[in-house]
Amino acid sequence: MTDRPQLHAAASRAQLIRATELRAAPWKNGGGVTREIVCEPPGAGYDTFLWRISVADVERPGPFSRFPEIDRSIVLLRGGPMLLLTGDGGAYEGGVHERGGAHASSGANENGNIHELGRWEPWHFAGEAAVSAQLPAGPTRDFNVMSRRGAIAARITVQQLPQTLVLGSSSGIRTNTGTDAGIGTGTGTGTGTGTGTGTAILYCAAGTCAVTPLDADWPDAAGLPAARARLELSEGDTLRLDMVAGTALTLAVDMAEPAARLIDVRLEASEPRTDTARDTQAATDNSAITGTGNDISTTTEATT
Repeated sequence: MTDRPQLHAAASRAQLIRATELRAAPWKNGGGVTREIVCEPPGAGYDTFLWRISVADVERPGPFSRFPEIDRSIVLLRGGPMLLLTGDGGAYEGGVHERGGAHASSGANENGNIHELGRWEPWHFAGEAAVSAQLPAGPTRDFNVMSRRGAIAARITVQQLPQTLVLGSSSGIRTNTGTDAGIGTGTGTGTGTGTGTGTAILYCAAGTCAVTPLDADWPDAAGLPAARARLELSEGDTLRLDMVAGTALTLAVDMAEPAARLIDVRLEASEPRTDTARDTQAATDNSAITGTGNDISTTTEATT
């Protein structure tokens, strides 16, 4: 009898992060609380991380912190809508409302755009952009993905129905100089893509989601079941899988109730882009959130 294939042949590392393990860090301005889920490299500061994923409770309106050379994506989890005001003024009067008509809000810049962010709709923006949030219906909670421009591309999908996910990597997560980012194993040379690792983050955003490997066993990792047993993720739980380049892993995803949602984030190395290319991709990504099939909202690449 042949041995059952092992998941670590395709995934160099797995990590289960329960919601109860996350620690709340209040903002200095008192406007909210952030819970970091995972950061790469671990413990990196804002000037050195390659990517970072977190959940934030926004308790009052105000400007977003600016992060030069960082691409950002947010998904509204609770509350809302959230009005995202873009432009140097940070708040606007008579700005263009992206869901139709004009929206009046306090501020001095009449040329700013206002995007009404509803639940489960990924929205992407450059970290150095002037963005401010208003909360017409009160406090909100949102899911945040940050990736370093020119080094990492983040793809985000919000899943709402049972389906099969294929995880894989064709390129490595590494810096532009080809230095391995320290995720699992792999190397790269030069700029752009090469051999190495890619990472999948599966975040249970609502309800209960179950994940079962179809073509390999779970690896030995704290909290993971044996063999190919079903893994249940409660709201706020996260499963991280670091993939070996050129391999694939198939997972069956089940939702325990109709309201359950799973956010699927894929992180891989990316080619450096010009500002024009980045802005073009931003328009494409933010206009492609209506979703098809089993996805409530999809994006191609969070590089705005």
